[in-house]
Amino acid sequence: MKKLTIGSAVYDDFEGVYFSYQSLRLNNLDLKNDIEYIIIDNNPSSSEGKAVKHFCESTKCIKYIPYTKKRSTSVRNEIFKNSTSEFTLCIDPHVLFETDTIKKLINFFDKNKESKDLYHGPMLYDIIDGHDPVTHMDPLWRDNMFGVWGYDKKGINQDSEPFEIPMHGLGVFACKTDAWLGFNEKFTGFGGEEGYIHKKFQKQNRKIWCLPFFRWIHRFQRPLGVKYPLIMEERVRNYLLGHQELGLDLNEVISHFKSMNHDLDYNQLINDLDKEIDFEFLEKKQSFEKKSKDQRGCLSVNSIQSWEKSEINFKSPCVFKYIKYEIYDSYDNFASLRGIKILPKQPEHISIHSFSSEHPDFPASNFLVPDKAWRTIDNNSNFIILDIRSPVSIEKIITYAPLGLGSGVPVEFKVFASNDLIQWTEISHVNIFED
Repeated sequence: MKKLTIGSAVYDDFEGVYFSYQSLRLNNLDLKNDIEYIIIDNNPSSSEGKAVKHFCESTKCIKYIPYTKKRSTSVRNEIFKNSTSEFTLCIDPHVLFETDTIKKLINFFDKNKESKDLYHGPMLYDIIDGHDPVTHMDPLWRDNMFGVWGYDKKGINQDSEPFEIPMHGLGVFACKTDAWLGFNEKFTGFGGEEGYIHKKFQKQNRKIWCLPFFRWIHRFQRPLGVKYPLIMEERVRNYLLGHQELGLDLNEVISHFKSMNHDLDYNQLINDLDKEIDFEFLEKKQSFEKKSKDQRGCLSVNSIQSWEKSEINFKSPCVFKYIKYEIYDSYDNFASLRGIKILPKQPEHISIHSFSSEHPDFPASNFLVPDKAWRTIDNNSNFIILDIRSPVSIEKIITYAPLGLGSGVPVEFKVFASNDLIQWTEISHVNIFED
């Protein structure tokens, strides 16, 4: 029997599969007799799916399993069902580990063979160094999701002892194969698993752990957009199903989603929990089109690459001293922006002139730091003004949304420029849901 199965459920992410699994193989050549690799392909008929199949077959060591009974992130159950190893590690197909991480994990499980608990590890951001790793999620509702990234100082040192956590993101998790409790088989689409599976383990008197050595990095950005449909009715229904199974209050789910999604028929969703729902018509109705748009003045192109990145390119270099962002709409009416980049050269003396409000853990100054985010605590008149101090020539401005599904992800915002804080010129208008 193999010691560890490493598997992913994938939907049109050939590059993620390729680089994650080639990295795993290259870094664990001495463990090839101990590791089993599995890919569950949830869209095998697409060109990406065919490429994934060819890649798996070419490696002669990655088990490729097409799965089309339903479209859902919960098909990760199939990894455990097909695993032939004592322990199973489930990862998103765009995750990377530090050298020796898998060896350390196998050694840990060798010493804890009877454990029926659920294991996670600290997540690193793209910058890798200079920040506290994400050790867990706090059990809070935010942005149509349950769970907010949390940071425990015990997870900074890789050599620290394992410690209990309430829950974590499911980009990486592991447990004894025959101890896996499973996602609800009625789950469809995206969402609902985080928090639910942790509560399910805890109700069985099993613990959730963070292993400080078990560090990983996750690709959040999708420059070509998310390939699988994101249907809100499916997500709400998954949360309702999970709460129903665990005997939790359904009103907790309704209360959160209703504040941001007024048009859903929540009574009907509850009444239909025991029925087989065909979401195909919702998928056909859904449109998540991103449209480039020219603006007046010296703006040439304003494009959204997925909804995580906005670029403003100028026909010719423009000179101004102040930049103002006004956020008009977001998923929760708050506002958050991350790491502005100004080209051809980031101004040396750029600073924050003023802002509407700031979260104590996400101050406005973060906006000037790569991979850190500014976040408001107010939900009215959200803005931030940057002072470049002396006018500089600017060819491009890149603005990033907060990583993952953090609070305040912008839906609509405008960017203005000025040299005197009186006369403002609109240089960009971003609305990711605009037809």
